Amino acid sequence: MVMRTFGLALSLLLACQGAAADERAQLIRDDVVRFIDLIADGDFGDTLESRLEAGYFDVGTPGLQEYSRRFGLTADTLAAAIREEPAYYQSLRDIESRIDAQSEDIHAALARMQTLYPATDLGPVYFVVGAMRAGGQNSSVGALIAIEIFAADPAVADSLPAGKQRVFPTSQLPVIIAHEMAHRQQVMAQGLEAYLSIYGERQSVLANAIREGTAEFMALMTAGSTTDPSSYEFGLAHEAEIWAAFEQDKSNREYGDWFYYTPKDRTGWPADLGYFVGARIAERLYRRSDDKQAALEQILGVTDYEQLLRDSGYGVDGFDRVSAASR
Repeated sequence: MVMRTFGLALSLLLACQGAAADERAQLIRDDVVRFIDLIADGDFGDTLESRLEAGYFDVGTPGLQEYSRRFGLTADTLAAAIREEPAYYQSLRDIESRIDAQSEDIHAALARMQTLYPATDLGPVYFVVGAMRAGGQNSSVGALIAIEIFAADPAVADSLPAGKQRVFPTSQLPVIIAHEMAHRQQVMAQGLEAYLSIYGERQSVLANAIREGTAEFMALMTAGSTTDPSSYEFGLAHEAEIWAAFEQDKSNREYGDWFYYTPKDRTGWPADLGYFVGARIAERLYRRSDDKQAALEQILGVTDYEQLLRDSGYGVDGFDRVSAASR
């Protein structure tokens, strides 16, 4: 699943001063273009590392530099990934046109975010090619999107070995970008110190669920889906059971089965159901509020996660399948 928002620096807050509310986010594809040029001839021999170093990493955008720093991406690790799955990486050759096909939906989703939440601050979106590490991240320089995670051509993706990072079709790009842009708004609304605190002394299953679930909720509201629709649908079908288990674990500091890994002790449950629970908490508070703007300000700016849960009424008076996307 997509992993995000760890290891932010002070510059994140300072960098969240980007596009004004009537401007579009920049969709920066320079790294992808350079990568495609490098692999066009299909030569993945001994010179691949040096060519990647000179033609991709050394001239990379701030987005590629930040992604590489966070995830240990180097010419060696990327070359190894390409040689391991050459057909999959070569299938990226038409990725520019597939990004183009999604660009208007990306901008439309972000415009809806600006309408729903006028304080929205849009930063740049960097498309990079990684080595099947993390698909999306919020960062000090902007949203980082590893395009190989969102390039799933079924004819090629189905051949990936079991256990590989899950991959998604490019139609999910507006969703993941809306998700990451929502994290940017959380930084602005909460302040950097409060935002980072849930990865330190205030870490809990509930806090991370609301952190990630809020971004899922905003993606659902603006792009019409969540980053993992199948997990969300599973959650809706088993909501009472999931909540009963989550309620027992919500104060735990360790994330256990709720984030990033397929649950070990709950057969048939998908990964990342903490995202689902957090999204439903945010959704319940939003739907029951008469002042939708105030509700979004509370959700994005939350620092008291137990209080937000209480205010939402989630888990108290039953569950329903009303979707925020049908607002």
